[in-house]
This record gives sequence, C-alpha cells and structure tokens, in this order.
Amino acid sequence: MLSRMKQCVFVFVFSFLVNSTFAQHPIGDKLEQLYFQGHYGIVYRKSKKLRVKEETKLLLAPTYYYAISTLQKSAINFWLKRNLDKPGQAIELLNEMKKTVAGKQFLESHIYELYGLKQDLSNWLTELNESKLKKNVAGYSKLIDSFFAGIELDNYVEGSYSNVEDYNSFKGVSKTRIDLAKFAKKQLGVKYVWGGEDPTGFDCSGFTQFIMKQEGLILPRTAGDQYSKSTKVDASFVQCGDLVFFKNDGRISHVGMVISNKGDAVKMIHASSSLGISVIEINQSTYWKQRLFAYGTFLNNR
Repeated sequence: MLSRMKQCVFVFVFSFLVNSTFAQHPIGDKLEQLYFQGHYGIVYRKSKKLRVKEETKLLLAPTYYYAISTLQKSAINFWLKRNLDKPGQAIELLNEMKKTVAGKQFLESHIYELYGLKQDLSNWLTELNESKLKKNVAGYSKLIDSFFAGIELDNYVEGSYSNVEDYNSFKGVSKTRIDLAKFAKKQLGVKYVWGGEDPTGFDCSGFTQFIMKQEGLILPRTAGDQYSKSTKVDASFVQCGDLVFFKNDGRISHVGMVISNKGDAVKMIHASSSLGISVIEINQSTYWKQRLFAYGTFLNNR
C-alpha cells in the first residue's frame, strides 16, 4: 500500500513538472500577449516577480520573458547606463535554457519571437555603436551571437519573398528611382553584419545609406536619424525608392527601401538579421506589419 502511495506521489510530481514545462499556461499566454503588444516594461516587472513565486518558479515562461524583455529594455540608453550587466545576465539565462530538452523545445515553440528579437538586437547594436556606450558593443554582440548560434531562424517565414518586378510596367516612376531599386536588388543575398555599410555585409541603415549614395545622397547613419531627416510621405503616395520605417517600444528600430509600384502592395528590400539582403511584402508579415510606422524619402523631385 505504501509503495503504491509513493508511486502515485511520483506520478503526480512528474506530471506537474511535465505540465509546468511543456503545457500552455495562462501565465505564459498573458506574458506572450503583453510582449507581442510591445509592453516590455510590464512584461519585465511581471516576469521578474513570477520567477521567484513558489507556485510559478518552475515554469519556463517567466524566465524566458524576463530575459527577452530585459534585452528589449536594454535598447533604452538611460536604462542601460544603470544596468550594464543586465544584457549579459539575460543571455546567460537563455543559454541555460538551451542546455535542456525542455528549454530547447520551449525556445523552438517561440521561434517567431526570437526572429523578431534578433532583428531588434541587431538594430540596437548599430545604434549603440553610434552612442557614448559604444565600448560595450563588442561584448554584447559576442554574447548575443552565443545564444543565437544553432537556432535555426532561416526557416521562419516572415512573408513573401517574390523578387520579380516588372519595372517596365511602373507608370509615373522616374528612371532614377527604378535604377536605385535595380541596384539595391543586386545586393540580394549579402549577409547581415551590424555596423555593415558595404557589400561585404550590411545592417539596415547601412544598406539604405549605401544605396542612396549611388544618387549622391548622404544619409545619416542610424534608422532613427534617417527618419528624422527624411521628407515624410503619405502611405497612399509611397513609391519605388522611398524608405519605410518601423518602430519598436517608441523608437525607430528599422528601415528598408520600397521597390514596389505606387498603389501596389508595398514590398521592401532590406537587411534582415536572419536572411541578409532580402525582399518582403510587408502586409504578409505579422512582425513587420505590426511595427510599420511611416514612410519617408530623400528623392524629392527625382
């Protein structure tokens, strides 16, 4: 009888651990929703508390969301100045998850978030490299690479990758704009490198800066500064050669160049942290559609 009771206790404990690790949990669902909505501060505070509560500390979700929300908050310089060790601690937590079967499966089930996180972190490193905290970039970059090594993000479909454009059918679009689009597409497949600004490797703003140089235009280095200096364009008038800007947590976080015809579904060519220089139809990607912020141009009257 006693042996049977022990067996039942073992089964109960084992079931609890399995369910805690693998099953969808309301707490994880809530954190996932808040993170998707960009409420990184709320996710950070909630997950920090949940990691130490007795009834939730065995769950993987609080540790995972604490780590990735910490990395998102690190993009805010005034917060980072007071928490320079936090990005390293967050990456360490994620690397610990990679060491277990349960952790690996959890990360694989959140590949869509990791795809976006890598893009955000790549943009953050570029901006950080232009700031007073740039001495920290190399260390953070090494840590980030250590986590993403072995995580297959290339298989995550972010949208449509049709690269065929019939520029002869573009009406009312200048030769300058079409030539820039054609030149940009010659860079397809070039790898992503944070801080990269030439065909050996590009980051997002380095790519748009490089393309616009072909027209003799000198753009600022970061996506945020490119947005500030650009002439804003209404969405209904966007055309080939204009720039498209994305926002994350109140900051301009990414830039690409439009290569589609006026009035068509907007396609951009950009430096993706996972795919390098690639083409995407924005409305076909949940990630990019959600963060689309504005359009701008440096091709006034061209």
